[in-house]
Amino acid sequence: MLSWRNPVDFAKKEVGQVNIYLLLGSPGAGKSHYCSRNFTNVQVVSCDVIRESMFGSIRSYEIRQKVLQEIKNIVSGKVALRQDVVLDTTYFNELEARSFLFGFGGSVKVHAIYIATSLSDCLERNKMRATERVVSDEMVEMLYARISPPSDGERFESITIVN
Repeated sequence: MLSWRNPVDFAKKEVGQVNIYLLLGSPGAGKSHYCSRNFTNVQVVSCDVIRESMFGSIRSYEIRQKVLQEIKNIVSGKVALRQDVVLDTTYFNELEARSFLFGFGGSVKVHAIYIATSLSDCLERNKMRATERVVSDEMVEMLYARISPPSDGERFESITIVN
């Protein structure tokens, strides 16, 4: 289902159903801003918050892997508790990385929210972020190039595109 509405508006909750809301987009695209406006009653899992709480402002491949594992642990815990969760992260921007989210079975519905922002806007917004959240232009460009927009061929319950 392709939509431009808030996915929470139409995510019908069946008994035992869990909704995972996956935000897709480059750093600076507006994922966190979207979360703050649209998800007030659902836990938002932010890779930035997890990384900062575990490692401060340090960034490395090893830290990235540990943060990804922590995100997976949190999602698995939420699913076990039958609680909805929002993923505000770039970790699942690539198609292959998303397979984890579809491995929970039929009672778990994954909703994609693609924040379709131009590279130039992402670069500009990135510069306006809090100092500890600014990433290099090269990193924004690399992550932007790696985004696999959600498609009907995936098993998303819904796809929302935010321009």
